[in-house]
Amino acid sequence: MLLELLFAAVAAFQDPQPAPPPPSTAAEWTRSGDGKVDAGDPDAALQDYVKAIGLDPKYAPAWNGRAIARQKKGDLDGALQDFTRALELEPTDVYYRNRASAKRQQSDLRGAITDLSKALEINPKYVEAFIARATARFAADDLEGSMSDFRKALELDARNPDVYRGMAYVKKDEGDYDGALADIGKAIALAPDSAGLHASRGLINAYKGETFASLKDYTKAIELSPNEMSHHYFRGCVYQDSQKWREALVDFRKAAELSSPQWEFPRLRMWLVRARLGEREAATQDLKAWLLLRKGPANDAAARVAAYLTGSLSERDFLRAADAEIGAGTKGRRCQAYYFAGEKRLLDGERFAARDLFKRALSTEARNWRDFGSAQAELATMEK
Repeated sequence: MLLELLFAAVAAFQDPQPAPPPPSTAAEWTRSGDGKVDAGDPDAALQDYVKAIGLDPKYAPAWNGRAIARQKKGDLDGALQDFTRALELEPTDVYYRNRASAKRQQSDLRGAITDLSKALEINPKYVEAFIARATARFAADDLEGSMSDFRKALELDARNPDVYRGMAYVKKDEGDYDGALADIGKAIALAPDSAGLHASRGLINAYKGETFASLKDYTKAIELSPNEMSHHYFRGCVYQDSQKWREALVDFRKAAELSSPQWEFPRLRMWLVRARLGEREAATQDLKAWLLLRKGPANDAAARVAAYLTGSLSERDFLRAADAEIGAGTKGRRCQAYYFAGEKRLLDGERFAARDLFKRALSTEARNWRDFGSAQAELATMEK
């Protein structure tokens, strides 16, 4: 016992282990940067990647790593430049997929699909690339191409829940709600603790008109991931569609609290439910204040909806701007505009005009936009 105490005392006074030497090669600095990205510190990671590139400007993984760090910081132009440099040095399937993700964030669906196709030429068994291309094709309203890619992914990985979820979304947009529920059920069976999968089933149930089941799914998603803003937002939409205004308002406020100040959707919906609760003037003032503080393009779709709701943009100019939209998301933005115009007309007591606008929202076939589901719900309520 005395010897053990003596050894412990000697150890206590020994010098601590020397710190490991700092990185000295491009590969070591890149690995250090990768670790910092994984730890959620892209700023520190950027410094490591710069050192790696300084040591070896032709080391492709350093360019790819810096691109990922820039992408996480929201610098999409810088990320695309770095991904492109990585591809010039080393055209791999992974780098093409990574660049596609940045293009997707910039709404360049065609460019994303092209890059993913190149990734699949290099590696025809790249499941993640099939899923990513299927998702991009889905966003581009190519349901047939999207389903084809999901099925190819399924052949390669029959236990991937993301594949079943993707197939469920395609079937939802085709109006096959039972088929969609069957596929999302398979996904949940593979990953029962996935909040996102429960939320996906909530969305499908909402489109099918199964309000109770939808609320149950979203509530489960919130239990599993209470700080995910989208779960609160989409549950709020279900409450709103069911005309449970106060419950909807609670969820929209929580979504706004958890989200970026730039995210317009919960704030625009808050205006609608507060107007239903008799708080239209106060809601208008709050939306005007948000519009002044929002750091976004002054005339983008979100700003136009807010300007229309608050009375500074006429319905004619609002809808004309939506009809003139081009590029990715056009159908969805038009659907959104018709839906909000219908809601405002309904608030003003103009039911026939509102019904016509809700029908125009559905005519866009933008089923992957939540406004489509809400327009559908409003028409169902009006026809009771």
